[in-house]
Amino acid sequence: TFNGKGEFTLIETDDDFFTLQARMVPAVDSNNDNVLATVFSAIVCKQLNSQTIQFQLDSNKGLVALVNGILMEIDLDELKSQEFANVTVSDVGNSSITATFSSGAFIRVTQENDIISLVLVSLPERFKGHTRGLMGSFNDDETDDLLPQNNSTYISINSTIQEIHENFGISCKI
Repeated sequence: TFNGKGEFTLIETDDDFFTLQARMVPAVDSNNDNVLATVFSAIVCKQLNSQTIQFQLDSNKGLVALVNGILMEIDLDELKSQEFANVTVSDVGNSSITATFSSGAFIRVTQENDIISLVLVSLPERFKGHTRGLMGSFNDDETDDLLPQNNSTYISINSTIQEIHENFGISCKI
């Protein structure tokens, strides 16, 4: 559980080939009052030599995709996906949009109850052992997932939530 507020790196490869970032904002209750939690309001991903893809909520349209900052609309009757430089963006229905990069990186973002409720990430094997960020190290070793940005000392997985928040999570803030 991480309730940071602001923009954070979820995944970044060692060579900056692929980046996944998120904007987190305070959650609100049914009276529109802030609660002690945060939710994703936008997800941004980019691969070297690809377009920048941003998923965000629009108060009128629900979940939308922006390509290099420009709103993209996929006409479901005509076309379920669109190809851009090294990335394909698809509206897969059920309030979900995906981005599939030529490297094999795959992101699925789903909206439910006026929030981004799911961010599913699949990375190609070649990224294994070469990632850092809030989503941890992609190497099948959970003991090294809590590596603060710009640091070589891991935070213990047995640390308190406050220690993890302050010493790891906040280090991923952009």
